[in-house]
Amino acid sequence: MRTMERSFILTIRKRIISAMLAVCMLLTLGSAAAATEAQALQTSERGIAFIQNYESFSPTMYSSGGKWYIGYGTACDAGAYPDGITEEAAEALMLEALQTTEQQVNDFLQQQNITCSQTQFDALVSFTYTLGAEWMDPDYRFASCLIRGLSNCTDLEVVDAMVIWSHVGTAVDEH
Repeated sequence: MRTMERSFILTIRKRIISAMLAVCMLLTLGSAAAATEAQALQTSERGIAFIQNYESFSPTMYSSGGKWYIGYGTACDAGAYPDGITEEAAEALMLEALQTTEQQVNDFLQQQNITCSQTQFDALVSFTYTLGAEWMDPDYRFASCLIRGLSNCTDLEVVDAMVIWSHVGTAVDEH
């Protein structure tokens, strides 16, 4: 398969993953209540398996949206893995990258006094791992829905806000 075709397929796959995450979030999210003392969470084994399943393993680097990835969709520098990567090394690399993603999500939740269940946290980490942390800007719709409390947003508003972020590589007026 040519590199451009693979890149296009992977970009489409990430869009589908994001849409599926939107559905998962809607099914599992209750109202996000204010926390008196937020506790940092870690991605569960189920959450890690979800990411691995939908990112799928690639032993060679691929490009998507102008960025390079390897293994289980872990961002890397161009040319960083000229000989590819094993599944074991890819999992270790993903777990290392997940620590940064978990910290970003935990920081956002703590700054905004938002509590969430383990399933919700896993979904937010997966969403952020796949599409980046830019959604956490309080001016953006999805972050705003979480901050206001999901009970104050309609399901359509939440889905719309999340789907905007699934348009990888396209310019979308988020505001």
